[in-house]
Amino acid sequence: MECTAICGDEIWATSFSKGVPTMKLRCEFPSWIMAYFDVGRRFTVTDFKIIQNQNFQSICPKSGLLLPVLHPISGHKVVAEAFAGIGGWSHGASFCGTRASILIEKDEITAHACGRSHGLRVLSLDEALSLASFMQLPDAFVLCADVIDFKVHVICGLLGVTAWLASPPCQPWSKAGWQKGFETVDGGIFASFIYATALSEPVCLNLENVPGLPDHPHFPVLLQILSEAGWSIVSSSVDQIYPLLPIMRARWLATCVSNKIHIDPKNAKIANDIQFPDM
Repeated sequence: MECTAICGDEIWATSFSKGVPTMKLRCEFPSWIMAYFDVGRRFTVTDFKIIQNQNFQSICPKSGLLLPVLHPISGHKVVAEAFAGIGGWSHGASFCGTRASILIEKDEITAHACGRSHGLRVLSLDEALSLASFMQLPDAFVLCADVIDFKVHVICGLLGVTAWLASPPCQPWSKAGWQKGFETVDGGIFASFIYATALSEPVCLNLENVPGLPDHPHFPVLLQILSEAGWSIVSSSVDQIYPLLPIMRARWLATCVSNKIHIDPKNAKIANDIQFPDM
């Protein structure tokens, strides 16, 4: 949807999704959300119902609060790390001149270890939403929550996340296990996370997993899921961690970009040709 007017404490928006009739609707958001809106701002809502009033239609929650997932705007460069563990992606990103503003980890003990490792505050979903209602979210923090929870993506939208770093559970894909892929709960979480990223239309998604993932029978399904969520893999490789670290461990790394962004094939080839040196 796209915000078309802000009248007092009301937000009016027009739907523009393919296959959905164009409608002008009053959005029944909590009042604090208005501080994050401007006319022209695009967003996604889910789990809603349309109410016909005497002179207008409203979009309302089926239950609880109606919250939008805001889409990033020009100038936003916020990075999020999913399945954070103790923040390995964020540590690596620091060598590239950036850092994650939000590190999402479901396990409470691990989330607090991550916070201590990076000197960051650890927040629950309710705490983060409460701070957001006063526009007091920290510049960077660990969010102890399930990355496929819709409210996680509400918070990421408020922050203006444009890029994701993610290491989804590797057990379903490892040759050391049963290789059940999407037949497992963890495999399903991988798929759900990819679809969830589409809610806010970010521009970049970096993935890491076991080296055998591209050879897994479900890999074509993964490619289909990425495409349905609006992603294209522009660079992928299996690299050994040695000699960067004194261990022998290969990992699959992939960079995906939004289908709305054109990548020059020459630049994609340059990226794919970069390899760690053999030692």
